[in-house]
Amino acid sequence: MGKIRFIKSEIDKLPVPANGKRIEYFDADLPGFGLRVTENKKIYFVISRVKGRLQRVTIGQHGVFTPDKARKIAAEILVEMRKGIDINREKAKERDRGITLGIILEEYFKAKPDLRPNTVSTYQGLIKNHLSDWLNTPLAGISKDMVSKRHLKLAENIGRAQANNVMRTLRLLYNYAYALSDGDMPENPVQRLSHTKQWFRIDRRKTMLREHEIKPWVAGVRAIDNPTIRDYLIFVLFTGLREREAKQLRWEDVCFEERTFTIRKESAKNKRECILPMSDFVHNLLFQREGMKVNDFIFPGNGETGHLQEVHRQLKIIEDKTAIKSETGSIEKAGIKVCLHDLRRTFASIAESEASYMAVKTLLNHAISADVTQGYIQVPMIDLRKAVEKISRRLLRDIKGNEPMGDKVTPIDRKRF
Repeated sequence: MGKIRFIKSEIDKLPVPANGKRIEYFDADLPGFGLRVTENKKIYFVISRVKGRLQRVTIGQHGVFTPDKARKIAAEILVEMRKGIDINREKAKERDRGITLGIILEEYFKAKPDLRPNTVSTYQGLIKNHLSDWLNTPLAGISKDMVSKRHLKLAENIGRAQANNVMRTLRLLYNYAYALSDGDMPENPVQRLSHTKQWFRIDRRKTMLREHEIKPWVAGVRAIDNPTIRDYLIFVLFTGLREREAKQLRWEDVCFEERTFTIRKESAKNKRECILPMSDFVHNLLFQREGMKVNDFIFPGNGETGHLQEVHRQLKIIEDKTAIKSETGSIEKAGIKVCLHDLRRTFASIAESEASYMAVKTLLNHAISADVTQGYIQVPMIDLRKAVEKISRRLLRDIKGNEPMGDKVTPIDRKRF
């Protein structure tokens, strides 16, 4: 460390330190104006006290800045610092105010490596598909009026529920950026929707297969050519598993001897492993699928994941094929429209009349509430097994009779065990 005259000829001949070391020099004419020399760069800086605390402010690289230009900037910074202005904090504020929606979207995912792939895909889709023209807009530049108008426009174009979802995702990202800025950004503009009560009220979906629809819907399933998708849909109906839980089920998660299968915590919504019993029907179905095993997954797919991915097109085919007899005996197209979660609701509805409340929660792999007493209750496997058998018999009765699914699923040879 030493003082020299900051002129180009003097700076250019300064020795270059090796092995990652650095040397600092100060200008002989302007106190607090310095130059840091490393193996690769020479950087101008200012150092002074701000409200009693020593602070350093970087100006820039020698060559990009001339000594005279750097000195002029240093003098201006030193005046501000002597006034008690934290230049680094002001720079951070300016940087935070300039951060765009697209940048914060990427940074959020980097900071949340444990997010499920499906969650990441959902957030990205909501923002990139419906707020793409805002991706290069600074977050601080997204006004409350912009949010309010876009929310209403989205409701017209993609529906009220999706419009709410887009804005909830924007609110999440803005709150993350706000926290990083230590509160230096404006109030979250999405708050306007709460203050003006503009959020759309969306009633919880209650659709499911009604008792008289189960038989024609299963007949529609039988018409599906793909046996994997056919068995997957029936499996979900008879187990009530979530879409992700069933798709990611592996053969190593199935124990035929104990007649159980395990939902891994990576697949579960509540990130909790759950061991569930198989009904006789599900046991038969999985046993037959084992004979068609092609990889580690019970319901394999051709994509990179190795498991089944898309089934919505087949659900539309089933909708087109379903039919119900009228009172006169004529065939009427029913057009039974269901989503995968409707099958879970169907299972839950039947389970509610066949099992205890805690058994239903366990079979659905719902998180136990914060109630202390519930935390101590554990439903024995034998009771869960009785419950799934009752549910299975109800479904089979609605399908018609106790026989398995026609020629798609046949009884197994119990002697194997």
